[in-house]
Amino acid sequence: MAQPRPFLTLYGQKLSWYSTKVRAYLLYKGIDFFEQSPTLIDYYWTIRRRCGDPAIPVVVTAQGEWLQDSSIIIERLEELHPQPAVLPASPLQRFVAQLIELWADEFWHVAAVHTRWSYPEQNYPLWEAEMGRGFAPGWPGFVQCGLSAIPKKMMLDYLPLMGIVKEQLPLIDRWLELQLDALDAHFATLPYLFGSRPSIADFALFGPLDGHIYRDVSSRGPLIDRRPNLHAWIQRLSVRKPQPWPGEFLADDRLPQTLGPLLRSIFDEMTPYLEGVLREVRVLLPTLKPGQRLPRTTKEIHFPYAGGSQFRMGLPYTLWMTQRTLDDLRRMPAADADRVGAAVTAMGGERLLALDIPRLRRVGLHAAPDTN
Repeated sequence: MAQPRPFLTLYGQKLSWYSTKVRAYLLYKGIDFFEQSPTLIDYYWTIRRRCGDPAIPVVVTAQGEWLQDSSIIIERLEELHPQPAVLPASPLQRFVAQLIELWADEFWHVAAVHTRWSYPEQNYPLWEAEMGRGFAPGWPGFVQCGLSAIPKKMMLDYLPLMGIVKEQLPLIDRWLELQLDALDAHFATLPYLFGSRPSIADFALFGPLDGHIYRDVSSRGPLIDRRPNLHAWIQRLSVRKPQPWPGEFLADDRLPQTLGPLLRSIFDEMTPYLEGVLREVRVLLPTLKPGQRLPRTTKEIHFPYAGGSQFRMGLPYTLWMTQRTLDDLRRMPAADADRVGAAVTAMGGERLLALDIPRLRRVGLHAAPDTN
């Protein structure tokens, strides 16, 4: 049996989107942790062997439990450290918080990858330094630079697959402006998304907004610094909170009206994308051998985006995340589920609720058919 540790270990990096999400959660909850940038051996031997895929963030709990995927990490740590809860207890807020987490984790890829990798001449030096030191600590600089160049090429090759091509950049920039304006307007009225306490949705959005957009040289000034309320929200989530923790979610299961633009993106843009991924996955499932995982990506998906049409490769893992969110609604008492379903339908979410996703399970950072 593993011996308990005096603290939690976070394998992460400052410029990693999902590490940023988990780090902010740990700071808010006051959980003692040590952060370690993974070496190449950590990635391709230790983390792959323990978790299935060479990716961060990974958390090793004080009890020696290894966790991968930011949502799974936070879900497990909430069981170990339940107060103050970051998931609202009231049913509508709870469901919408999980929807926004899904949207932030799975639909912001295009925007956040664009702000970093469409401008590598400005953003790469900081990223190169962090990756190189992490991959090969203590090695000569030329070795660290050479190792960093490998994932850089992978990311640049990734851009066309994400629809980050020259003719689409104005559309992506417009989408970002719309979302950031909406968030700045919301944070002019409330300190967090659902009141005076941060929720899982806040931590999820903090990932791309702080881990990429705020930290990248090309985007911080034009996108964050000129939006003072959004900037202040980033600062609030960046520091360890004093205890006892102040703040509450809004009373009476109310949703702020200022969340309307975010929800419209979820229902009008992300839902058609999910429908496209679902079509591709239904084609792939009969081709899988017993026990085989779905591929990490699918063919190109087209979907509405900022008043235009965007495309990107599909991620079947997003369907597992969506299924997980819809399952939480289905587990609610019937009266609560009916009320949430009616409210979401009234907001335009009927197609999201109607998604008929084949049962999937999580295998590392892949989705796979659930044959149980």
